[in-house]
Formats: sequence, structure tokens, C-alpha cells
Amino acid sequence: MNVLEKITGRRLEIFQGWWVVAACATIGAYGGGVYFYGFTLFFNPLREELSLTSTQASLVFSLTRLEGAFEGAIVGFLIDKWGARKIMMVGVPLVGVGYILWATVVHSYMALIIVYVGIIALGVNGGFFHPALAVANNWFVRRRARAMAVISAAVGIGGAVIVPIVGYVIEHFGWRVMAFSAGVGLLLFIWPLVLAIRHTPESVGLRPDGDDPNETSAGSSEMTYMQSNSTEEILHQSYETEFTIKQAFLTRAMWVLIAGITLRFTAHTAIM
Repeated sequence: MNVLEKITGRRLEIFQGWWVVAACATIGAYGGGVYFYGFTLFFNPLREELSLTSTQASLVFSLTRLEGAFEGAIVGFLIDKWGARKIMMVGVPLVGVGYILWATVVHSYMALIIVYVGIIALGVNGGFFHPALAVANNWFVRRRARAMAVISAAVGIGGAVIVPIVGYVIEHFGWRVMAFSAGVGLLLFIWPLVLAIRHTPESVGLRPDGDDPNETSAGSSEMTYMQSNSTEEILHQSYETEFTIKQAFLTRAMWVLIAGITLRFTAHTAIM
């Protein structure tokens, strides 16, 4: 029994959903540092070695974003059909293999487009960010915003921590060594984390937010209300209102959300 358990007089258990979020956050941090923010460090040495113009090199980056725009809807459908874990089990190693190929076989502009856009970007868009947020959405209701914020913040933290390392390796050993190392790291350390991910809490006999699976819906709601630690949690504890895709697109909130996210990512991607 640890100190906190002695003070509270009860056994403290960490809800499995937070371990799932931690795994998704770690995967997102690696992807954010190596791929999302790290690409700019590969830009100049890659352009110089392959004798590319700035326009040609920038086009590769633009194509990855264009691909992500079309791929998002498809990935969402596949996540609903097969679950996030299966998608990530394919997407993460695909990126790892892509980075290794990028480091070893890319010696022309066409090869760069095929490997970086057709393999690496495909795997990142399908195996990193979309499934991770879908998992958080499934595992939490009252604490959903907190869980999704952890995963989103991890991407930025990964950029802050990993990008300097990427820059150091590229400067002292070359971009190919860095790309190869990134691929090996994905296969050896990041891919196994996918095993900790489950698409829904119900798949392992649990309920969202760690609610007692043995309680009835009404009983669970009442217990959650009584055990809430803050007024905010009490106000937000409720059952979700489910919408079909058609119903969602008929709501004003959906279009406001789409407009806001579109403007944000348009500006963010353009600046990067």
C-alpha cells in the first residue's frame, strides 16, 4: 500500500483508459517530432543532395497534406469498421518501413514522392493522429476533452523535445542516418505500444470514464454524480446524444466546428 492509499484509506487504481491515452500520446509525440515538425529539418539537405528547387521540395510537403485531406474520411470509415488498433498496427510499421526506404533507396525526385507521399504520409495519416483521437473519444465521456487535450499536447511536446535531436543528428551524421534511425525507432519502440491500445472500453469489459460495468445505466449515472469531484464534472455528467452522419451535418454546431478547424489548419499548415 502506497502513501496515497494509506491517506485515503482505499485502493487507488488508474483507469485503463489513461494507459491507452498515454500510449496514444507517446505515439503522437514521436510522430509530431519526427514527421510533422521534423520534416523542415530534412528540407535543405534533401533539396541539396537531390538537386531540387525549393518549389519541388515544397510540393512534396504539400502533397502529403493534400493526401491527408482525402484520406481522413476513408480512415474514419475504416476505424469505425475495424477499430483503431488494427489501423494503427498497419499504419505505424508502414511509416517505419517508409523511413528506412527513404534513407536507403531514394536517389531521385520521383522516388522521393513515391516513398514519402505514398508510404510515409499514408501511414502517418492513417496510423497516428486520427485513430488516437478516435480512441480517446471512445474511452471517455465526461473527461473526453482532457484525454484529447493530452494527445494533442503530446504532438507539440514531441516537436519541442525530438526536433532538436533530429537537427543534431542531421547536422553531424546526415539526413539519411536520421531517417533510418527514425524508422528503426518506430519499429522497435513505437509499434509495440499499439498493443496497449483497445478501440473501446467495452471490448475489455469496462465502461467509459471507468464507471462500474456492473451498475445499471441509471445507477451508474447516480453514482457518478455522487462521486464527482467538482461541480464541472457534475454538470457535464450525462449520457451522450448520438447523431447519425446525416443528422450531424444538419446541425449548425457541426458546420461551425468544421469551419473553425478548417481555418485553423489552413493557416497552420501554410505557415509551416
